Amino acid sequence: TAFQILPSTSTLENPPAVPGAASFSNVTTSDLQANWTANGNPLGTNYTAILSTAPNPSTNGASGNITISTTGFSASFTGLAINRLYFVEVKASNSGGSSAYTGLGSVATLAAVPGPAAPTNIQTSQITANWTANGNPAGTSYLVQASTDNLFGSVVSISTTGLSATFTGLSANTLYFMHVQAVNLNSLGTAFQILPSTS
Repeated sequence: TAFQILPSTSTLENPPAVPGAASFSNVTTSDLQANWTANGNPLGTNYTAILSTAPNPSTNGASGNITISTTGFSASFTGLAINRLYFVEVKASNSGGSSAYTGLGSVATLAAVPGPAAPTNIQTSQITANWTANGNPAGTSYLVQASTDNLFGSVVSISTTGLSATFTGLSANTLYFMHVQAVNLNSLGTAFQILPSTS
């Protein structure tokens, strides 16, 4: 017979390479950006990033996991919890299939600057400094310092996971300045919150 023209088609692409891990960026108290490299994959390759509060996001089945698909090399996750550790994995996909997921590591959102509160338990040699969590979860670490110098050139420091700290061995009838910072799970401290000074 005469030849019948059949539909033309292309063979599938080779499956993509596993993306390369890169550092996290734009980390705030509620947002973070996960980054990766192409690792030889061409422009237009699809990437799927999964964020989780538990290790192995692609397989842990946690109900709160967040998935973002993009052809770029980053994914921005928003509306996250304050001072919470997050894990991210990413895979590449094209018409030839998908790569395995690769772990991008973990990062903690920042802690919030604590709120000020009035000192209590003022005696001749001790003062209890107080502050509020300002949204930080229970277990957040705080560094509180007291000084007779309002520039805090010489300080007495206390680390605690509570919302108060008692400074002892102080001098009688002496004005003390105090400030406090919250420290996140990656040991990054907030700016210091100035607490009310007292004698």
